[in-house]
Amino acid sequence: MSIDYQKLREATGQSEVDFARELGVTPELVIAWETQMAFPTPMEQKKIFALVKKITERGQ
Repeated sequence: MSIDYQKLREATGQSEVDFARELGVTPELVIAWETQMAFPTPMEQKKIFALVKKITERGQ
């Protein structure tokens, strides 16, 4: 099962640039994740899920 990183980012309402800034990576890397040209490290994946959870909970 693959993870749809674009849907995760879109759930936060952030652009690739803003999402990347929050994670401390480049927007190009976020785009690579979303197009499956690259995959986040386990540490990056943990940060992604924590950020998505934080932002989506704030919006509820």
